[in-house]
Amino acid sequence: MARMQIMNLIAHLKQECGVEVSLESGRPVLDISAMKGPRWPRKVNPALCVAIDPYGPDAKRRWPVPRFEILIANLDSIGLKSVAVGVPGLDQADESLSRVVADFSAKVDLRNQAAAISKCILWIGHDTPRRHLAAAVGTPQLVLLPHGEESEPSYSDTLFVKPSRGPVESKVLGPLSVTDAAEAVQKLLKRFSKSQ
Repeated sequence: MARMQIMNLIAHLKQECGVEVSLESGRPVLDISAMKGPRWPRKVNPALCVAIDPYGPDAKRRWPVPRFEILIANLDSIGLKSVAVGVPGLDQADESLSRVVADFSAKVDLRNQAAAISKCILWIGHDTPRRHLAAAVGTPQLVLLPHGEESEPSYSDTLFVKPSRGPVESKVLGPLSVTDAAEAVQKLLKRFSKSQ
């Protein structure tokens, strides 16, 4: 990614979050020290939560919400809870995740979403500016990419999941299965677990 694109990304994050964003070693860094964040449900440990951002730029590039629901069930089976983050598009107003312990998406501003994401062990979603927000607050990112797409920049704690070869399970993201995503989660957790 060209320096100008990174600077535009930083300007976008500054404007959306209303806080200082700097550039350190080629990645945005968001100062979250003054952010209080949204209220977490009682008995939920944020350090054992995954931020799930099912909202993508357009329907052709999004993983279907039912796939996220299955992935959330997989996460739950290994002791991780999920919280919803992101900004639903106009065509996603009726799409929500039912298996999350908290929904910090539509009714929580991006600044408070950043604070919530910073407490999570992992962020999972599409290639949107919010993935860079997760990187800026130091949360590892699992990015779901459509077939044939690439993304930059790639930070040291970013893992891209691309469709594997096999039967097409979705017109949206080709053969990107829940299994592919769940295996990538395990791989990323082994590399960058905040709880270790």
